[in-house]
Amino acid sequence: MPPLTLTTSGGLYFVLIPAVGYTLVDGVTTMVAATAILIIVVSVYRARRRWYIVIACVAVGQPIFARLCLALATLRGLNHSLTEEQCRHDLSHRIKVKHKDEGPFAVPAVLSAAEAAAAADTLLASPQKFVHVVYPMPFFTVGAYHEYHKERNRSAPADGVLNYAVSYGDAADLLRPWLDRTFPLVYDRLRATLARELGQPIEWMEPFNTRMGRPGFHVLFPHAAASLRVFHLHSDSGQLDGLRTRESLKLRLSLCEAESMIAFTLPIRMPSARCGLRTISTAACERDPPRCTACAEERVHEYEVGTLYWHSGHVVHQVLEWPFRHADAATPRITLQGFGLRCNGTYRLYW
Repeated sequence: MPPLTLTTSGGLYFVLIPAVGYTLVDGVTTMVAATAILIIVVSVYRARRRWYIVIACVAVGQPIFARLCLALATLRGLNHSLTEEQCRHDLSHRIKVKHKDEGPFAVPAVLSAAEAAAAADTLLASPQKFVHVVYPMPFFTVGAYHEYHKERNRSAPADGVLNYAVSYGDAADLLRPWLDRTFPLVYDRLRATLARELGQPIEWMEPFNTRMGRPGFHVLFPHAAASLRVFHLHSDSGQLDGLRTRESLKLRLSLCEAESMIAFTLPIRMPSARCGLRTISTAACERDPPRCTACAEERVHEYEVGTLYWHSGHVVHQVLEWPFRHADAATPRITLQGFGLRCNGTYRLYW
């Protein structure tokens, strides 16, 4: 039986709602839940013994709540479907690199099942380090990711408890020592594997560029909304522009090759339902199609625990949705995430 509540960094409180999953408790979600309960109570009173009406109300409530969460995420600026601009950017880059295969490439057995399980258990034992990133669903990061913290400017709190509002540099400095100390095996395997795959030395971006985060973790608990296309469709190359504007980080990106950017994912725990990545390919498109989105193709890549997946940072991709199962409610989709750039002849990893 999964725990009924979850408390994460910043004191955020999540409650397990049957058929929905852990959901943030705040003014909006409390009002929605209260309204749903009122509707069910009124339905029970009116239905008398016609229980099929009550069952119908409960059955309809789950997809409605899931779509409400999707709408709330959309209002927060997440993009779920391929745009013409994204498609043409991908096609332009593909032509530039002469249509070479840019992944994802899979490298099996980077971690054994036991090693992955130990890393996941260690991570789940530290919910105070989970930073909430997708409202109101139970989706978190452990580690500083520039895209989530780039507009934030608060200093790290004295008690070391992170929240979404802490600046990227402060979050990176606070979490880097803990990550290095807690996951040395995972990081060693990551660097050794990428060195073999790329045929080049692998180092951390920090201290070459100061105040940069280590590769970190996505912790995505199952939720009804995750069975829909709630996740952001994007390419990672755009975040380089954001990094260049952060004077406080003292970056030396002029010494790095933007076209060399890679992104990688190492799954360390998966729910029983299918999880993975959706990518967009423009390989079938002509050089200048009338409508790029009409010729773009979706490709699905299912994840295996312990296998490293890496691809060009220019590939348009999206976390693959997966069906909610109550038995999986406390079994999150956990992946190590990060990026690499070749700077002065050496690939340097960060997030």
